[in-house]
Amino acid sequence: MDFESIASAISPPAHHLCGINLPILRLRFCFGGQAPPGHNPIKPDFVAKIKKIYQKNGIPAVGGMLLIIYEFFALRLKNSYHIMRAMARVIAICNAKGGVGKTTTAVNLSAYLATSGRRVLLVDFDPQANASSALGSDHLRTETSIYHGLLNEVPSEKLIKQTTLFNLHLIPAAPHLAGILVEFVNLPEREHFLRKFLHGLRHQYDYIIIDLPPSLSLLTINGLIAADEVLIPVQAEYYSLEGIGQLLEIIGLIQKNLRHHLRVNGALLTMYDKREHLSREVGKNLRTHFPHNVFETEIPRSVALAEAPSFSKPILLYRPDSPGAIAYRHLAEEIISQEKNLGIEHEAVSSKNFGDFNVI
Repeated sequence: MDFESIASAISPPAHHLCGINLPILRLRFCFGGQAPPGHNPIKPDFVAKIKKIYQKNGIPAVGGMLLIIYEFFALRLKNSYHIMRAMARVIAICNAKGGVGKTTTAVNLSAYLATSGRRVLLVDFDPQANASSALGSDHLRTETSIYHGLLNEVPSEKLIKQTTLFNLHLIPAAPHLAGILVEFVNLPEREHFLRKFLHGLRHQYDYIIIDLPPSLSLLTINGLIAADEVLIPVQAEYYSLEGIGQLLEIIGLIQKNLRHHLRVNGALLTMYDKREHLSREVGKNLRTHFPHNVFETEIPRSVALAEAPSFSKPILLYRPDSPGAIAYRHLAEEIISQEKNLGIEHEAVSSKNFGDFNVI
């Protein structure tokens, strides 16, 4: 297909500009006879400008903005109507205190989001690799992990593992991930390696969940920089409340010094037992004083939640009728309910590469 055919095909009203996200240099397109509500058709002079630049340079860019790629139009114009999948919500599960249910939350929230029809990628970013083993990946025998992706030694598509759930994929971790703490310490922009790695995957998923280690190390900073939102599991005990203040300070420093807008999605009460006075007091204190959202869902103490990882299954495949499973299903529903406020729409796309307009 020559450029004249492309320019003709995208003339109004057949082609409409859906939106531009400047920080990631991405254009979103849709095809059809009518523009979606709130979107205007591309004007003829805009098409002429694209044609002129293409003929002159062979590389479609104006002022650093990506405008069009030949391969996209050559392969996609025959389709009658497509809307590109919204960019993935990247949520980091973080708390510097260990044993509060971060990995349990990451695995089971990912599983319930996947069964709700969302495409989900779980990134295990903890050298202990508990999330990987919980989904059946043997971290002691894993030859390639997220570590190799950060070093650009292995392409991302070779790192992604299919789990037992159709819509849930995993990028596993391994103990050698801890080497990053030494290897990256003197590198420029060492805080942005995970964000750069995930950038090329965001158009393929609805959610990317990052399971972070129980520390405030370089790994944790990488995870927070890579994320758009952070979910904070809080064990219903006093020490967990003390750690939240420190984590909020770190998030504030990231927002200020690294100029990264990281939104606190909310705090999640875990290991909650409403029969215990301490649990009720911690919950009341958190809902009264925490400056951000606190999820209505409370994750109870559950033997089934503790047993499920030993069978390499999320709770919905091990004991879907248990209180822990029901609680994580409700949490997933709360997360999904936020999509409307965020203006996220989920539509079918022609392929997993549809809308990948990254130019480096």
